[in-house]
Amino acid sequence: MTGHSNEEKLEKLQARYDVLQVLTAIANIKDLTEKRNHEIAQHYLEEYRDKIPNYIKLYESGNYLTYSGDLYSERQIIGTVLNEVSSALNYDQYLRSIDERAAVLSGSSLFAKPGTFSYRNIKLTPAAFAPLKGNVLQADISNGVITDTQSHTTDIIAVLLIPLTCMSLIMPEKENGLYSLIKPTVKGQKQTIFTKISAAFLLCILIEALLYGTNFIIAGYLFGFGNTERLIQSVTGLIGCPFVFTDMQYFVVYLLTKLAAYFLTSLLILFLCVRLKKSSTVYAGASIIFGANFALYLSIDAQSQLSFFKRINLVPFLLVTPIYREYININFFSYPVNIIPVTWMTFGLSLLSLCVLTMVFFCRRTSNSSRQKTFAQFMASRIRLWNRYPVNLLGNELYKQLMENKVLIILLIFALIQGYSYSLMQYNPSLDEQFYKQYMKVLNGELTIEKMEYLKQEQEKFDKAAEGLRKLGENYAAGEINNAQYTVQSQYYQEILQKQKAFSRVKEQADYIIEQRKNSKNPYFIYDTGFGLLSTAGGNRMDLMSSIKICLVLIVCISSIFANEYSTGTIDLLHVCKNGRGKTFASKLLTGLIIMLILYFLTYFPDFYFILSNYGIGGMNAPACSLQNLSALPQNISVLQYFILIYTVRLFAAFIIMLFIIAVSLGIKNSFYTMATATAVAVIPIMICLFGSAAFEKIPFTSLLIANILFQGNSILIYNLCFSIPLSIFLLAISYRKFCGIHTATAKYHELSNISS
Repeated sequence: MTGHSNEEKLEKLQARYDVLQVLTAIANIKDLTEKRNHEIAQHYLEEYRDKIPNYIKLYESGNYLTYSGDLYSERQIIGTVLNEVSSALNYDQYLRSIDERAAVLSGSSLFAKPGTFSYRNIKLTPAAFAPLKGNVLQADISNGVITDTQSHTTDIIAVLLIPLTCMSLIMPEKENGLYSLIKPTVKGQKQTIFTKISAAFLLCILIEALLYGTNFIIAGYLFGFGNTERLIQSVTGLIGCPFVFTDMQYFVVYLLTKLAAYFLTSLLILFLCVRLKKSSTVYAGASIIFGANFALYLSIDAQSQLSFFKRINLVPFLLVTPIYREYININFFSYPVNIIPVTWMTFGLSLLSLCVLTMVFFCRRTSNSSRQKTFAQFMASRIRLWNRYPVNLLGNELYKQLMENKVLIILLIFALIQGYSYSLMQYNPSLDEQFYKQYMKVLNGELTIEKMEYLKQEQEKFDKAAEGLRKLGENYAAGEINNAQYTVQSQYYQEILQKQKAFSRVKEQADYIIEQRKNSKNPYFIYDTGFGLLSTAGGNRMDLMSSIKICLVLIVCISSIFANEYSTGTIDLLHVCKNGRGKTFASKLLTGLIIMLILYFLTYFPDFYFILSNYGIGGMNAPACSLQNLSALPQNISVLQYFILIYTVRLFAAFIIMLFIIAVSLGIKNSFYTMATATAVAVIPIMICLFGSAAFEKIPFTSLLIANILFQGNSILIYNLCFSIPLSIFLLAISYRKFCGIHTATAKYHELSNISS
């Protein structure tokens, strides 16, 4: 439709959409008739009775698809474009609605108090959009701009790449003790850290160029960008932007803001690297900072007095779009201050402060002998798990990992975070939920004739109440009863009908049971809300959040178990000791297993306990197929057995990830690069799944940690079993071979044999 006016586009799209609506109605009538749902089919037939004869031949020919492979997708595409064109055409009306809404709100007693933030904000809003009046939006392709600038996958990759690349500038040299040689040299302090900061900035530019260059090519190839000189308000989702930007100008501003956010992130990581000794503590510190920012961004309401911490936050800085998408003012002592200058002021002050602090702490001269004990060292020296240094291998490895490598502190911090998260959980069931629970207490168990009769009686009661309320409304409209009489008499019917929404869930479960009986299964009535939360029903992704948490902390705690011996060179001493190979390997592996079990308990127990303690455990012995999202499971597996199964699978997944981290650390021999590799393999796919990419749920580590997806199709389960069990054996064998130096010893034996011969 290039070259047409908005009015012409709207007319053609509306005509096309109307045709697709009729064709969709014909398809629905055909489908419903085949399923013997004649009542709804008749409804469609009556609604489109006059139009169906004109399009029945077109439907039968199938020559109505242009942009997709099925009718419903075609209708959705045309509908989306139609909405875009309509929004562009009605932009003046949108601006007028802002003025009208401001006038209404300023006259409201709730917002009309002069001197308050709300009053001042209402007065400023129309003035902010005044420069946009009279602008004409050109409806064009939006998908290209959206794909290029709003890809969560790109954001996740960037958030993980920047910390890892910045850590690589400092931590390998620091952990190998090279700074004691570098700092005393002529250019070993200011010039060195300035060069590293400059390198971090160049890396940010490179990462941004690679990621968004790739996005630009993909978006341009798949969708195109349309006219890049049109106003940005014509792009779907950006109509509320209060700035006069063209698409190209917006893209430039977007990239500059993104670069500032990347550089801020890199300086934050460099500062942590300068202040902390080990890669594991830097990784843990960065995870806590990003996790805290993410939690603030999600939990704080945009209208609350704490909205400053939602807006001035690493998450919107890195996403960028929330900053420019709409007109936002921050409450600064009851005065509205626009988000844009505050954001750029925050960038400037933060970048300057972090640059100065990083350089100062890097150049500070400290002596290891005179340095005061840090809090962690003080705690490690006071908190003794043993009265003396352990003499057994397992005790020694536990002491090294928990105390010297600060894993105990990391576990305590994680436990505090989990405890705080648990304290924030609230059980506030809605009225509908309470009614649904009451129904399930009555119906719990197998579907019987008596229960079917009970459901029939309840349905008749609702039908009579609805009919009575309808007649009452007719009497009121006819003037036969007054308002007071209507209010009193309707209350009786409304009290009955308030349970109708909960009853519809009960009916849905009854229909599901009847349908499953056709497949030789016998599901039970079960109060499924709590079980649904644990089995990711209804789009709940508690499993993904738990998977991310256990992976991140496991990477921090396990990466240094074997890598430290290689980075310090003590591995050569261990190999010549009596128990320095196989027994030491077993002790280290058991240490990792103990830490993994503690993390597993801390990760999964709070959610599991909260849900079961509030929603109850009734129905644990019912068939698992009673839950609609578990319909693929066989009849003989109970709900209890299912949960034992998935939590066992998750434990096995955590064990495989632990083995993977150990194998990588033995191969790379460096804790920093081990964490980088483990993050790329284990964490990134889960984070991408969290933002809606279901394709990554089926890859091995992710599907095992989620666990629920394994039982939604036999092929996924078989594939993961065939992959994960041999993988765990391989990782264990290769780790043992690598640590114990079997191949090295064999090579040296052959070398000595050749020399002697």
